[in-house]
Amino acid sequence: ESVNAAIAPDGATTADKLIPNNGGSGGFNQTLTLASGSAWTISCFAKTAELDSIQLYADDAVVTSSAQVTYNATTGAIEAAASVGGNWTSPSSTAKQYPNGWWRFTLTFTTTTDAGARVRIVCSDGGNGTTGIYVWGAQVENASFASSYIPTTTVSVARNADVLSYPQQASMNTVGTWFAKAGVFWSAAP
Repeated sequence: ESVNAAIAPDGATTADKLIPNNGGSGGFNQTLTLASGSAWTISCFAKTAELDSIQLYADDAVVTSSAQVTYNATTGAIEAAASVGGNWTSPSSTAKQYPNGWWRFTLTFTTTTDAGARVRIVCSDGGNGTTGIYVWGAQVENASFASSYIPTTTVSVARNADVLSYPQQASMNTVGTWFAKAGVFWSAAP
């Protein structure tokens, strides 16, 4: 791994370069507990450096249940479709393109038993110890979709409500309710 090796989607030089070993794969791991009956979403931003194959992967502590998907970080195409095994169900995945060659990839699945889990972001191209892929903003959420990126370090963070404010124009009525198609409600009061 090479830390702070590229400009991340937020404009800061905080994207890391994931560098696989000679002929192998390399990745980041995080261990956590997944509650039964819950949807979980793994997400990560990725960008091609010299390599372009990235896998989002999770398995329980004894590898009887797993979920995975493999993407191409150049095109956003799925190289290996989302799949699950064991006690995990309902796999799905998304790829969303961002500026400057970045993609945000997701893997969503549902757990049917409580399990300790190992979540991995893996560069699955055979590397040579110097080539790799840029990654940034990996996160795991107890939700059926990926929310906006939430910066964290070593502990989980609860999401604050998204707040939208719009300055009121002098010619607008000061009493009433407004609705935005994005699903956000707000009121203007006198």
